[in-house]
Amino acid sequence: MKLSKLFLLSAVITAMILASCSSDDPIKERNKAIEKLYKKNTVKVALVTSYGEETSQEILGVQLALKKIRQENICSKNIELVTFEDNAKPAKAMNIAYQIAADKGISTVIGHDYSDISIPCSVIYQYYGILMLNPDATAPTLTNNKNDLIFRNIPTDTDSGTKVAELCQQNNFNNILIYNANSAYGNSLANAFEFVAGKADINVVNRDSFERKSPESTFNQKIRSWTNNYIFDAIFLAATEPDISVIINCIRNNGITVPVIGADSFENPKFLQNLSTNENNRLFAVSNFNINSENPEFRSFRKEFKEEYQSEPDLNACQGYDFMMVYAKALQKANSAIPEKVAQVMMSQSWNEAAGPYTFTENGDINGKKIFIKKFKDGMLIEE
Repeated sequence: MKLSKLFLLSAVITAMILASCSSDDPIKERNKAIEKLYKKNTVKVALVTSYGEETSQEILGVQLALKKIRQENICSKNIELVTFEDNAKPAKAMNIAYQIAADKGISTVIGHDYSDISIPCSVIYQYYGILMLNPDATAPTLTNNKNDLIFRNIPTDTDSGTKVAELCQQNNFNNILIYNANSAYGNSLANAFEFVAGKADINVVNRDSFERKSPESTFNQKIRSWTNNYIFDAIFLAATEPDISVIINCIRNNGITVPVIGADSFENPKFLQNLSTNENNRLFAVSNFNINSENPEFRSFRKEFKEEYQSEPDLNACQGYDFMMVYAKALQKANSAIPEKVAQVMMSQSWNEAAGPYTFTENGDINGKKIFIKKFKDGMLIEE
């Protein structure tokens, strides 16, 4: 059984034990505490990231949104942010989820960063009646449980996999080798692409998987086997940092020069900045982030972000900013911080934020967010 499934099962069992041992309804208790704080003009929101306050632009995006919300009085209540860091470790993440649940005043959580972690933690938040806004997890499983308190503002792996197939068709990449992390994200994204590839006459010549943070020797051994056994036009790499940097380096060191294709994980600024210009025009990605967007809301966000932090925003910054802005507006419209009431407003409205106009589907997924086909050039991914 995979690690993510073990933690999901653990979360479910723990929730069942809690339900059987408690005579009180945890959702009613939370709503009472939330209403009490709301009357005092305070709404508590937890933010959980995996990278730390020093490196996560998602936190910077959320903080920038909060500053704007207060300055422009977008929400009449004081949104109090409580931050946590799970270090991308499932056990620590679940411990944090229970810490958040123990604080009955917390109405909403923004996070977590990985699908493997977000899925089991969502069970805990569901049991305790906490609204979950997820800006990063892309595995479709997250929103498949008919939980009306889960929302995400990033396209799913199914959407991205379909766009990767379109990318391959546009660039005449007819024979693809798939290499994916053995994780919820890696497996889900690779599965989505492989399914669509079969319908689009794209030949998947081989598919291999690896455990995250494997040693270079493991990657080198696998890559050498490709050169001896397969002919391919491109490699689809469904993984996250730090693995993608190591694997691409191994690919090139073994003399493979074909393009490498990825998805939203390739938007990591440190990853892009460390690539040489040799990767120009041979590194591709699909992503919902467009730094050159002409959307007025994005242009305003980008300008304010650069003025505040003296740097360009990235995908994570935009994701965090957007969700905090949507939440604050929904909070104001609902005239309540009760998660169910805020969720109903989020579901019923159309939102035009930095990422453009979009709505949420009945299961909490984003609808209408464009995915771009991008090519690497001089340290950046540029829309083709």
